[in-house]
Amino acid sequence: MPRDSTAETGEEGMMLTEVLVALAILSLLSIAMFRVFATTADTVRRVEQSRRNLDIAEDILSGLTRKPDVKAGRTGGTTDGVTWQVDLVPVAGARPGAGPDALVARIRVGDLAAPPLLTSVVIGDAP
Repeated sequence: MPRDSTAETGEEGMMLTEVLVALAILSLLSIAMFRVFATTADTVRRVEQSRRNLDIAEDILSGLTRKPDVKAGRTGGTTDGVTWQVDLVPVAGARPGAGPDALVARIRVGDLAAPPLLTSVVIGDAP
């Protein structure tokens, strides 16, 4: 029995179309996965930077609580290439000259224009 050449050509054409569609779907999925990986990597980087900044702020606060002569004012510096700033202000309503003053420590790390990363109360000498 003779072979039908049109049936073979149609099947081969259909097979090629199926492969092309599968490759298109695979490429779309790959693009989506690369975006997810990039977003995840960026999120991990930001979380690590935030954790590093918080560690610096905690170290600064720890140093302030160990100092017996903490006074109101502003100080700043850099740690591991990261800029930081500490504002020490008297607690509202505290009586000046009545012994050690309670001071509010507002610590900014990295972006100094941002809100304080860490805020705490420390006890210092009268100004």
